[in-house]
Amino acid sequence: MSLHVNRNNKTSKKGSWVVRWREHVNGKLLPRNLYLGSTADLSESQAQSHHDMILSIVGNVEQGMSLDRNQSAWLAKAPEKVHAKLVEYGLCRPRSIKRQKSEYSVESCVDVFMQQAEVSKGTKSVLEKAFGNLKKFLEGKKVTDVRDVTKTHGKDFRKWLLTNGREIGSGLLAESTVGKRVEKCSQLWNWLLEEEYVTRNVFAKAVGDTKPDKTRQTYVTLEQTQAMIDCQPTEQDKCIVVLARYMGMRAPSDMVMLKKSDVHWGSDPKTDPPTVTINSLKTGKRVCPLFPEARWAFEYLCERQEAAEGFLIQGERWDDVRRGTHETKDLSLSTRFKKRYEKAMGKECWPKLFNNMRASRITELIKIHGIDQHSVGEWVGNTPAIQNQHYLQIMQEDHAKAASVGYGLNTVTNTVTELANISESQVVSNDLYKRVLETTSTEELARNTLILEHLSTLMRSNKKASSLLKALLAESLQVAGAGFEPTTSRL
Repeated sequence: MSLHVNRNNKTSKKGSWVVRWREHVNGKLLPRNLYLGSTADLSESQAQSHHDMILSIVGNVEQGMSLDRNQSAWLAKAPEKVHAKLVEYGLCRPRSIKRQKSEYSVESCVDVFMQQAEVSKGTKSVLEKAFGNLKKFLEGKKVTDVRDVTKTHGKDFRKWLLTNGREIGSGLLAESTVGKRVEKCSQLWNWLLEEEYVTRNVFAKAVGDTKPDKTRQTYVTLEQTQAMIDCQPTEQDKCIVVLARYMGMRAPSDMVMLKKSDVHWGSDPKTDPPTVTINSLKTGKRVCPLFPEARWAFEYLCERQEAAEGFLIQGERWDDVRRGTHETKDLSLSTRFKKRYEKAMGKECWPKLFNNMRASRITELIKIHGIDQHSVGEWVGNTPAIQNQHYLQIMQEDHAKAASVGYGLNTVTNTVTELANISESQVVSNDLYKRVLETTSTEELARNTLILEHLSTLMRSNKKASSLLKALLAESLQVAGAGFEPTTSRL
């Protein structure tokens, strides 16, 4: 690409600035000429500046990159003839018919953006919250036109969200939630920039931290899970807890569309393992192993549902969500289950009730049962990156291994035997195993594979094993031998 002067004639000092380059189109090398204006109207430095901008735009288009704010601002001010030629060469979109002032209102821009946005119901709800906050903030600043929103507004909006972003309750909004809502506003402004409503994204540098609040992440123990199950008034609500904690399902978006026909009971844990097809409102269709800990819940739900295509989770509220007349948030699951737990237990429930139950299951599958993150991600509907950031709190296996997690008979006996045969020279972490002893009965230790595997790990730490632990293991061995299956030759 080069900048030239086309003289009116050989002796004339007057002429026109023209940018020339060649472009491959359908296998042919075609010349391109773009006249910028007369030498009388444009100085050489001005013409060179226009040449450089056109060069950068051509480069971006060839690389499939979107235009930056400087390029968009230059296009917005380019003379009509120059702009039309750029459109002809495929370097920008045609200028829209002049918009009415009302089309630049925040309300109108948000409406147009939401109409063209192809997102899930969950994402739509997040966008609506973010844009609702933005409109309320700008109303307080008496700003109604998107062209009048400045970088200062972007920074102030973030600060405003911290103290004013909550729709329910009181207190500061979490930093991660603030960051996500500003990020959604930044997405809106990127769209406005591409559609040439505005010349820059005033929220680009205001997003900040969007990482989750780790202080609200907590592992939900088996004891806590059982207490949550026990305090539910109906079998269906008990099953909802089981699906969230032992299947890692989102409540309620992964449960709403569950049908009897989605449950495959399988014939053999290794060759034909049981699975559940989940049609999530949030992430679409996926297939997940039917983990043994959740089998009784699915048996109950399927037994009471006579129709093969009937929904497993029943109730008028759930039907309203399926019909689209209500949203999943209208089910108020977290609120209702939390109140029941706190009333029954006389203490505060753990934060992020269902999210932390789901996260606890994901953590167990990866950290305790050694299943690779990719497989777990396919089963529960997320990615390793999301797991690392939002779910893992504290390794390659297939569906068959996952389906056998918790069957427990051979696993329990073998694990107990291994632990009972540990020599005095081997070691254990007193602090960790004491916590297990204080909260778990001997029968539960023998019955629960997860706890035993925890103990197996503890035996490889740096303190000498105590006689207390060895006595516990010996007693656990007797329970396992007497209560679960005939003792093996090793016993």
